[in-house]
Order: sequence, then C-alpha cells, then structure tokens
Amino acid sequence: MPAYSTKTADLLDNIKAAIKTEVTPHGELSSVKQVRVGSVRNPAAFPFITIIPIEERNRGIQNGNMINVRKIRIEVYANKAKSKDSMRAVMGMIEQVKNIFKLDSSYWQIPPDADIDSDPTVYDLQINSIGSSDKSIPFRNGFIHSASMEIDCYSKDLLNPEVDGTSSNSIIETDAKTLIDTITNTYKGYKTGANAVLSSTKGFKSFTLPPSPHYPIIFVGIEGESRDHTFTGKDVISRSISINIITQMGSKEESLRKNLLIADYCRQILLANRDFGGRVVHYDYDGILFGQLTGDNGKLLYGSSLKFTAQNYETMLN
Repeated sequence: MPAYSTKTADLLDNIKAAIKTEVTPHGELSSVKQVRVGSVRNPAAFPFITIIPIEERNRGIQNGNMINVRKIRIEVYANKAKSKDSMRAVMGMIEQVKNIFKLDSSYWQIPPDADIDSDPTVYDLQINSIGSSDKSIPFRNGFIHSASMEIDCYSKDLLNPEVDGTSSNSIIETDAKTLIDTITNTYKGYKTGANAVLSSTKGFKSFTLPPSPHYPIIFVGIEGESRDHTFTGKDVISRSISINIITQMGSKEESLRKNLLIADYCRQILLANRDFGGRVVHYDYDGILFGQLTGDNGKLLYGSSLKFTAQNYETMLN
C-alpha cells in the first residue's frame, strides 16, 4: 500500500489494537473481557467493547489525494447486579477509551507503531460524540448498560487505483438499464485475475436481489435520476447509483472484515473505470455506508453500499 492509503478494515484492526493496549492486568481497562470488531458472540462475556464502522465519506480532493473521512463507533457494555453500578461501569470504560485516542496521537497512524518519520495514514482524528443508554436492560440477575463514542478518522487516499481499468474517447448516450447492466458486467469482469478479492463472489446482479441469493453477492442499483437543461439541445442526466455488497455472517469478525475488503476493492474498481465505455461523462463518488442486515430465514448479513452520481448527456429531439 502507498504511504497515504488506508482501508476501513485495517483502520478497525488498529483501533482494536490501540484499545487492547489497556486491556492488561495493569491497564486502565483491565476488567474488559473481550474487544471485538463488529458483533459479539452470544452469550457475551461482560464487560466487552465492540468497534463498528458507520460510513466513509469523500470530502474532496487535495493535491491528488482523496480526503476520506471514516466514521467509527466504539461501544462498551457492562452487566452488573444493580442498574446504577452498570451505568457507572460503562461511563468509566468509555472515558478510558476516549483518553486512549485523546492523549496518544501515535494511534492515529496505520499501523499504530509506524515509524514517526513516515506520513500517517490517519492524519487527524476527531471525537464527535459520547453517549450512554437511557434505560438498562434486565439480563439474568442483573442489568446491562451501554455507552458509545463516535470518531471521525481523516485519511489521504491516493486517487491512483490499485487495479487496472479501461477508458473510452467516445460519449455514448444510454438509458438507465443499459448503464446499470454495463456497470454490473464491469464488476463481474474482476472476479478472475491476479487479484482474488472478488473470486468468492457468488453473483453479480442488476437492480434487485434474486430470491434466496447465495452470498457474497454484489448488486448494482439505481436510486434516482434527474435532468438539467444545461446545454442547448442536450440534457445532463444525473443518476444516483449504489453498488451493494452483502456477505453472510460466519465468524462474525472475519465476515465483516471480508465485506469491508470487498467494498474497498469495489471503490478501487470505480476509480479505475472513469466512463464505463463512454456511458458516463463524469461521476462524483460520495462514499460507503456500512450496516448489519437480516436476510431470508433470519440470516444475519453484513452490507456495504457504495454510492456515486453518474452524469451523461441526452440529445433532445426536435
């Protein structure tokens, strides 16, 4: 990886590593039983900490780098016989977590022990909010409380993609269905080759998911279309497009990591293909939303949705 580029999966791993430096017999979080990325196995061992990706957003271009802001939520949970004691425990835990990132800026680097002379991938970190649950949850012979902290991690990601793409010198007017099918087939073309990130993908679909799909699956959808009378005789068509990656939970932490790596690779494919055979004149990459889903028969799934707006021209008929 280039010095400035990072991935959401790597960022989560390093946030976890930073927290675990205090999960020691003499650390500030010595009582914590486990630190996980994503969901915690049931039954959980209290107290525990989870690290959850929320989104990444493109905040513009500076000196050839994309300013990517990744929002991460850190949640802490405690179970005590008394609700008051459970609340006190989680507030103390989240305060110690805050101090890790507030006091030691070396954890802004990827990895945390990076050479101090190198350029940090996460060049800034901002703590946005800290909160706690309003009500306790009865559990066995006690009560569960939770607290959370949301942070924004700023990185400078190189615009040069890690994959090869194609470009066209022509501009082809196209309808929404043809464009979505073209994008879907472009992604399908990366299933094989030197990079095996998409090799395990079971399907590439347009517009909707099939009944009872096999995972992982990628489907490309359109969320809206608008037109602007910018040029005489031509409309500018703007289409909001989502590339959705869904994986099924097996080992929860590994399933989430796999989903995030596929999503990052899909971003690289988008950066490498600027016009999709001349069917896109310009596009704006917005970012990626992350979340946990429920599929058929109650299957637990992870989902990432990469969003961008693609523009093309359409000639007006006389």
